[in-house]
Amino acid sequence: MNERQLALETLSGVLKDKTYLNLVLKRVLRKEMKPEQRRFLTALVSTTLENLFRIDYVIGKFVTAKRVHTVIRNILRLGVCQLLFFESVPTSAAVNESVKLAEQNGKKQLKGFVNATLRNVAANLGKIEYPDETADRAEYLRVLYSYPKWLCEKYIREYGAEYAEAMMGYHAYGKTCVRLNLSKRTRPPEQFEPGCYCGDAYYIKNAASIENMPLFKSGEIAVQGEASMLCVRAAGISAGARVLDLCAAP
Repeated sequence: MNERQLALETLSGVLKDKTYLNLVLKRVLRKEMKPEQRRFLTALVSTTLENLFRIDYVIGKFVTAKRVHTVIRNILRLGVCQLLFFESVPTSAAVNESVKLAEQNGKKQLKGFVNATLRNVAANLGKIEYPDETADRAEYLRVLYSYPKWLCEKYIREYGAEYAEAMMGYHAYGKTCVRLNLSKRTRPPEQFEPGCYCGDAYYIKNAASIENMPLFKSGEIAVQGEASMLCVRAAGISAGARVLDLCAAP
């Protein structure tokens, strides 16, 4: 099973149906794949979505056509993502595999367009001009960190430009944060990376199908970000207290 083809299908599904990535991945990752394919697929789609504004901005610098077929645009998005953020993927592989995707998805006539665009991006990665941060700091943050402009403006207004950028600039690419259940396990596996703010927070690099991990099934770890952990600590909950968690999940 080709992981890039599955990545394209996953990305297209999330953007078209406006559904949650984890729900689509849960279905896609049931297909027969090697562990490294699962990790690459998960990292590629999640990184593309997390940096979509920046990726689209870069594409816009090299594609002058007003309309680009959705399949081709998503192929370019995955290709540019690899060029920008995946140092382990050779440029040739990022370009050639994207060209193959165009042919595999009924767009053989646009193979040359995909090839030329990605090669042009690769040759000019260090020359891309992003928005001037002094002229429009909110637009600069929107593009560079892929946040809605209204949120960038709000953060700048409430916290100042430097602190706003520090918040938006935090990304743990390809890593999943988990909380160690100290009542069941006191030390994490060696491959876990310690968190930044919480002693029981750890990061797993390129985790795929985490729900199938023995540590997860046994309740020794739970997926939770450090921000959520800090919220609990800030609440100052004492032993024996009853807590009603009114989360915003559907």
